[in-house]
Amino acid sequence: MPDKFTRFGEFFMQGLVKTLAEGTVVQVPHVGACTVSYVSEPQLLQSGWSMNVDISFPDSYSKMTIGMFTFGSCLMKDTESITLPALTYSNEEDDARQKEHMDAWYRLLESLEDGLESMGYSVGSSDGCDIYLITDYMPSDGISALALKPSVLKPELIRLCQELVGQEAKWNFWIRLGFDFPKEKHKGFDENILVWPDRVVHDYDAARLAKEFPGEVPVLDQRYV
Repeated sequence: MPDKFTRFGEFFMQGLVKTLAEGTVVQVPHVGACTVSYVSEPQLLQSGWSMNVDISFPDSYSKMTIGMFTFGSCLMKDTESITLPALTYSNEEDDARQKEHMDAWYRLLESLEDGLESMGYSVGSSDGCDIYLITDYMPSDGISALALKPSVLKPELIRLCQELVGQEAKWNFWIRLGFDFPKEKHKGFDENILVWPDRVVHDYDAARLAKEFPGEVPVLDQRYV
């Protein structure tokens, strides 16, 4: 059975289809009054929804195609009170895989959160927290955790992550420790440590990090300090 992400994704896409119906006028800065010339039917793939919208230029044959897709949500407990109709679709690939995969993904998420807290890390989204966990199942083949402070990147944290993904070895999950340090200080982009059951990938500029955060990133090779 699809989870809330998939169900609500369907209805939000349906709302966009009606809002962006063919003939809808869109005021585009520096271009003018453009017109929606085509709206595709929303498509379901791996529990996410996608659709395309073509917008024509004023008095022209030129068009822009805009793609839309569901990739995350902020579904809180209040959404549980919304009554949903019966399913209007079936996706055999998702149905065969999703329940077991989703259960394993949430087990990994819960184990990671418990492990982080047992190690003394604070988990949340505020500036004072150590790590922020992405808790939306989309579905994903792994867990994304944002390290909000350089000091949390300790070897024991990486060992914990590898132990946990190893417990769900059937699915070959990964845990991504993305670096989300203060933007005004950190010059890097999309740097992370990617932990798999059988390997750890260090995808960052170690020399530069050592200069930006001298002595603050425990996992860095000491030759850069």
